[in-house]
Amino acid sequence: MSIEIPITLITTGILGLLFFVHSLRTIQGRTLTKTNLGDGGHDLMTRRIRIHGNFAEYVPFLIFILFMLEIKNTPTVIVGVFAAALVVGRLLHFYGLYSKETPGIARIAGMQLTLWPLVLGSTYLLYLGLF
Repeated sequence: MSIEIPITLITTGILGLLFFVHSLRTIQGRTLTKTNLGDGGHDLMTRRIRIHGNFAEYVPFLIFILFMLEIKNTPTVIVGVFAAALVVGRLLHFYGLYSKETPGIARIAGMQLTLWPLVLGSTYLLYLGLF
């Protein structure tokens, strides 16, 4: 038996590659600042560690929400909008945190586009579970 979850698969692939970029930038920061562990008191490392960490904190749970929505046969347009918001939100957040203007409009929009699928997706899953 095969479960069809193309939106979750594509979104996970895109976000996995973005996480790889975050990882490389964190490693690069460690090389530039000669920091082995922690942030070493460097603003650059603090910023890169938090960008990487923020991504790692939000994305897995949101991927799981997409997966659950998709296997519960939620209309494709809803799952697709949540997935697009998540990807665009994470890209904007990434850009916003690397810009000199913090918290800039990109960072704020990025978090909003991350939090709305979290709240709406969770609420809909709660509805599906109760009814």
